[in-house]
Amino acid sequence: DDPAKPLEGRLSNEELEGMIRKKTLREQMEEKRRAKEMEDRKTIPPAAGKPKEKKKSKKVVEEPMLMSQPVSSFDDARGQHLIKSVRTTLQEMVASSRQHEINGRRNAWIVKPSGKSRGRGIQVMRDLDEIFKTTESDGFQWICQKYIEQPQLIHGYKFDIRQWVLVTDWNPLTVYIWRHPYLRFAGQKYDDTLCDRSEFRHLTNNSIMHDMHGFKEKNDDLDTYGYMWFRQQYEDFLHSQYCKCESHNTPFLEPPPYTCDYFGVRWEDVMFVAREEEDEDGEEDRNSSEGLAMEPSASMDQTEDIHNKSSSSSSSS
Repeated sequence: DDPAKPLEGRLSNEELEGMIRKKTLREQMEEKRRAKEMEDRKTIPPAAGKPKEKKKSKKVVEEPMLMSQPVSSFDDARGQHLIKSVRTTLQEMVASSRQHEINGRRNAWIVKPSGKSRGRGIQVMRDLDEIFKTTESDGFQWICQKYIEQPQLIHGYKFDIRQWVLVTDWNPLTVYIWRHPYLRFAGQKYDDTLCDRSEFRHLTNNSIMHDMHGFKEKNDDLDTYGYMWFRQQYEDFLHSQYCKCESHNTPFLEPPPYTCDYFGVRWEDVMFVAREEEDEDGEEDRNSSEGLAMEPSASMDQTEDIHNKSSSSSSSS
């Protein structure tokens, strides 16, 4: 920033003159190609009475551009100057973005339509032209975000945390947070090369996972059914992976509060079957009263009894 301050690691006049006069391999090949074209353009005047023949132009094959160089080619002053410039640029990127370490090197972006839910229409892309071509639709707007290429994994699987909140007022802002969020997992282990763009590998939506083969079977890696965890299971995982203490005092680690046991309700009494969700584009989600269908075996009296049990258990807790 100070023009009067001498530059660190600046090159001498001899080194600068050598860099200016030095030609790269590509420049030399380009000069030879141009000289050859000039020689081919020199034509001999045709003899009298003979028609002038058109000379076919020779197809010039360009030399491939070198995308990498051996380490030994950076031993000179110019190479060290380039290495220093690259390191400075990387340090500036790290300082300017807290998410630099998780952005990755594959230039991956996640594109999703704003008018859809349950993971429908979400795609992972790496090319700008591909993103423009996909988002040309005029039906709705699109959301494009930088894809987290280096996420935290649990036994190799991607996951997200489903946290429920209830906002009852804006002024003053009043928010109630559900204390038992849960985790949803992808159906296949994550691959940071991003060669496979399968939705079962990158998305965690339950409405997508239930279509995967083997979804209803137990996952031995996660030790669970349905590719879901309770918050308490996640806390136990974090403690087992990152706590380095020899002795442990963990009163905060508790078993998962399974819904029925937690509220003192028998699962057989409240079992229901959810209607199949339709995948029509633009369809609004049904409310909970229309989206649930009780088992045929449950009578109206049993339903009222279940409601009374749930109400008494909730009030007592």
